[in-house]
Amino acid sequence: MKLKCAVLWLVATRRLVALATPPLFLEYEDVLKRPEHRLAHGLAPEAIAEEFLAELAALIEPVEVHCVMEMIKRHVASSLTTALLWG
Repeated sequence: MKLKCAVLWLVATRRLVALATPPLFLEYEDVLKRPEHRLAHGLAPEAIAEEFLAELAALIEPVEVHCVMEMIKRHVASSLTTALLWG
């Protein structure tokens, strides 16, 4: 069994809890609806992709991410400081 299928099987059987932010899920939805991805996953008709996404959405635990920008700012500041000091 391929890894992606195994992960989806674990989520479907509720042995693994999938977490996603709402924007991440919406991005996944957009990608999955692209023709090349529907064909690759065997979800060629739009209706099947919609059905799959509805089932997946019911299994995913939504989460919110906090303090991401602060972490990015610290990393950028640290990188800039390092570049200035050791550049």
